This record gives sequence, structure tokens and C-alpha cells, in this order.
Amino acid sequence: IYITGLSNTDNTIETTLRQLFASYGQVSNVKLYVDKRTGERKGDGIIVYDWANIRKQRITLASSAEKGGVSGINGGSVDDMNSFLDMVCTQLNGVELPCGTIIHAEPADMDYKHKSTKEKYLCISHW
Repeated sequence: IYITGLSNTDNTIETTLRQLFASYGQVSNVKLYVDKRTGERKGDGIIVYDWANIRKQRITLASSAEKGGVSGINGGSVDDMNSFLDMVCTQLNGVELPCGTIIHAEPADMDYKHKSTKEKYLCISHW
């Protein structure tokens, strides 16, 4: 997940982001970018979901739902990462963080910020 528009003065932003995104699945990494010259945060970063773990949880939920007579799960099929990210984007659009940042979410290309990373990212920007 690529995020932008973040407060560069809020010292709790990393914890806040981890908690917010963890409500949708296991977050494996939160990295806030720092200006190499000044050492100050740039106001953007990356959040990476543990897709393998989320997929397992979604399979378990789908199995439980079928036993209870409910069909499907929120966010598409258990294997559809794009549907999951679309669902997260929809849920996070317009959310205001305690520091006052209002986020906008949209799916982004896997190569969005780091060409060597294989995770799919989600773009978060400030409105």
C-alpha cells in the first residue's frame, strides 16, 4: 500500500496506520519515507499486507459462511487480491486520522514504489 499526504510531524503516525490497516488483515510492514538530505519524513510511505495470511483467513471465513448457509465473503473470492484491495479502498476513502489527515485510497500497480517487491500496493493520498 503506497500512502501519501501523511503528517510529517505526528510521531504516532506509524502506529496509527498499522492499527487502521490491520483491521482489514495482517500488516507485515509499515515504512515511512525519509528525505535523505534533511532526515525529515516526506509524508508518504508503504504499508504491506501479508497476503498469504489474509488469504488463509478468507478461506476460513468462506468455509464457515458456507456451513452457516451464507454465500461468499466481503471483498470477492478468497483468491482475489484485487477485490480485497478494492474493498479496503472503499472502506478507507475519506477516513480522517487523529492527526487530521484525510486519506484517499486507490489500488496501485505492484511496481508502484519498489520494482523488486512482489506485493500488490494500495495507494493512499491526502485530499
